[in-house]
Amino acid sequence: MATHSLVAATSDTIRIWDLGVSSTKQKTSSAYQRGHRSSQSSGSSSNGLGSGAEHAHIATDVVHTADKPAGAIDSITAVSWASDGNTFVVGGRGTSMRQYGRTGETLQDIKLNRQTERGGSMSIAAVKHYGSASESLFVGNSTVRQVRRWDFVRKEYTTCQTHESDISCLAVCAKKRIVASATAQGGEIALFNLQYNTRSDLRSATHKALTCIDIAPGLRSHVSVGSEDGLLQLFDATRSGGAPLRSFSHLHSAPLRGLEFHALSSSTLVTVGLDKRVVVTDANAYSASSNTGSALEIRTQAPLTCLACAQDPYTIGVGTIDGDVLVYDARMTPTPLWSATVRPNHAVVAMDIAMARTDGSASSQPLARSTSQRESRSSGRPGGRSIGYSSSDDGAIAGVQPDRRRVRGLATSIDRPRPHDDKPTSESLLVSGKRADTSRRPPQHPSISRFRAAITEHRRHSAAAPLPKPVEPP
Repeated sequence: MATHSLVAATSDTIRIWDLGVSSTKQKTSSAYQRGHRSSQSSGSSSNGLGSGAEHAHIATDVVHTADKPAGAIDSITAVSWASDGNTFVVGGRGTSMRQYGRTGETLQDIKLNRQTERGGSMSIAAVKHYGSASESLFVGNSTVRQVRRWDFVRKEYTTCQTHESDISCLAVCAKKRIVASATAQGGEIALFNLQYNTRSDLRSATHKALTCIDIAPGLRSHVSVGSEDGLLQLFDATRSGGAPLRSFSHLHSAPLRGLEFHALSSSTLVTVGLDKRVVVTDANAYSASSNTGSALEIRTQAPLTCLACAQDPYTIGVGTIDGDVLVYDARMTPTPLWSATVRPNHAVVAMDIAMARTDGSASSQPLARSTSQRESRSSGRPGGRSIGYSSSDDGAIAGVQPDRRRVRGLATSIDRPRPHDDKPTSESLLVSGKRADTSRRPPQHPSISRFRAAITEHRRHSAAAPLPKPVEPP
């Protein structure tokens, strides 16, 4: 049995649930079926999501109500679990962010103002933990229009990037060491490389407010953005200033409110919107002309305001405008496995899920975001070491790293050909029939450059020096 820690919040109420999920024959939420809300399915769970005989059901649920953030946060807008699943941070409009324990007790307040800035209320659009030990926290501050990084050890902020308008959403990918942020006006999308401290911008196809953003967890360098007009855009992070690779204008008929890449594949997207629909789409198989390619579509009676996907990778949680939280199994169900209410008639503004495997111990170890089976294959080298990272930590590297290129300010991972991988490359990864330019490598260490320059200078002097006269024999 796996334990999911789910936190959901309205503007002034925070509730936490510990959900025990077991893989047996599915049971539905009876309270939700009796007429509280009804759901209808307009699609089938295909395209790799699985439809086996066993399905998950919620065996146990324990609820906690967090302390009121009075005095620190006037209105909640964001929440994020730490990677260990034992703490979470809540942000919003106020003077501080607040860190809670997993049962809702207050741990500490994190001031939003630097020492050089005067006091006053600030507006936080998004918060995201970073690192395997969650040693830092990225904060999208709309008031100063900056993405800042809070260090829990040093107790200080560092600025990553600044926008020209208010920040609306934020995403972090520890594997690629990239922070992505977007704005509510002007369609500004910025990517910040944490390894090289460089920024790259993408060009949105719409000037409407960008409401959600996410970075693909696999080897492919994809960034997806949702907007207020219901448009979903898929970008290649290696193409600075580039237009979207693909745009999906028929998936939703209302503003998007949640977006995440599915844990099974870097090309599968989970989206929710105010059109009362949860859509799981394969970007490689989707056809805009026929509106086909949706692996799963779930309809609800209430507009959906937020999304949180567990890493198991079939559990999908959504929040509604009526204050309800619904949990679905993406393999088959049009009916929620479990439902609860945060606060009646108050929209759920933020939620997050931390997953832990329980083996009889009380500690919680959330699963890292998994990649697809194809992306996690062995590289074929002696010893069978796999390509990529096995942890989200900056320095935790297992096996052999993939080829890394620096393209227009971004360090990206380029897929190597692997044995038994003769499938053709998807057309969605090609730009005008050609792959992105990967000819430039990251800068070398200064000591290596100095050493090579010294060797070259020594050879030049040796070649220019006159030859010594031969010594005549006595």
